[in-house]
Amino acid sequence: MSDMSSRILDFPVRAAAVEEFRRQLSASNLGDLSAVSATIGDAMLFSELLALWLDRGWVVRSPSSPIYAYSGPAFSPDLGLGDFCGESIGYDPSAPEDGGETPST
Repeated sequence: MSDMSSRILDFPVRAAAVEEFRRQLSASNLGDLSAVSATIGDAMLFSELLALWLDRGWVVRSPSSPIYAYSGPAFSPDLGLGDFCGESIGYDPSAPEDGGETPST
């Protein structure tokens, strides 16, 4: 389990907020990011979680409001809470996406 996922899943209130957001996306394709952020109560942790969701294509930001997100093209209602929190994929927001290689000049 990644540090990020354990910091969410080990706290029932945080896990419930993420689960509710996932349910909102499943039910109406729109979720309240501000509720998740406020419940998590840790700006850096929420930023990492949002980056995971955006990177995986599970959510897209609402163009009309920063407090909402739409379900993204890769979102599936079958996505479990652990996966949605980065548990099974070992998501590391500090790792470069290109595998750590630097381009040669």
